[in-house]
Amino acid sequence: DLIQQTVSAPIDEGIALKNLSESQVLKEMGFYLALSDSNTQSLNEIMQNEGADIPYLPLEYIPNALKSEIVGHMNGFVDLVACYNNRYFVMDYKSNDLAGDYSQNNLYHKMQKANYGLQGVIYSLALHRYLRNRLPGYSYDEHFGGVRYLFVRGMTAEDGEQGVYRFKPSEALLDRLDKEFGGSHV
Repeated sequence: DLIQQTVSAPIDEGIALKNLSESQVLKEMGFYLALSDSNTQSLNEIMQNEGADIPYLPLEYIPNALKSEIVGHMNGFVDLVACYNNRYFVMDYKSNDLAGDYSQNNLYHKMQKANYGLQGVIYSLALHRYLRNRLPGYSYDEHFGGVRYLFVRGMTAEDGEQGVYRFKPSEALLDRLDKEFGGSHV
C-alpha cells in the first residue's frame, strides 16, 4: 500500500512516479566531487548568503561536524534523477515517521534538523555538473527542475503537497559551491 501511494502521488504538474518510463529516470546516480581546500565556515557563509530559503542547519550546530578543513573527495548516490517536461529533478526518498504530520511546515523543520537541505544542495551540484558536461545546450533555468524530498509515509495519491518537500537551489549557490569544491570536476 505504501509503495502504491508513493508511486501514485502527484509530485509536480500532475506527474507521478508511475507515469515515468525507464528512459526518464536514472536510479542511484553515483557521483564524486573533488573538494579543494575549504572549510565549514566558508560553506556556512555560502549557504547563508545564497541559500537562505533552503532548510539548512549551520555545521557548527551539528554535534561532531567537521570544524575545519574539508579536503579530498566526496562521493554518494542520488536516489533518483527524473526527467519530465524537459527538466531534470533530484529526488530523494525518506521513510521518516513524522507522527502523521507531513505538512509543509513540519517537513521544513525535519529537513532543517536533519540537514537534508544541505544534502539536496550537494546532490543538486552533482546533477548540475553532470548536465553541464553531458547535455548539449544545457541551461540551468531551462533544464534544472529542482529537488524533491519524498517522505513516503506521508505521500498520498490524492494530495501532491503532503509528504513532498520541494526546493530549487539558485544557480548562484551552485556556482559558488562549484568553485568552493574545486571547479568543474564531475
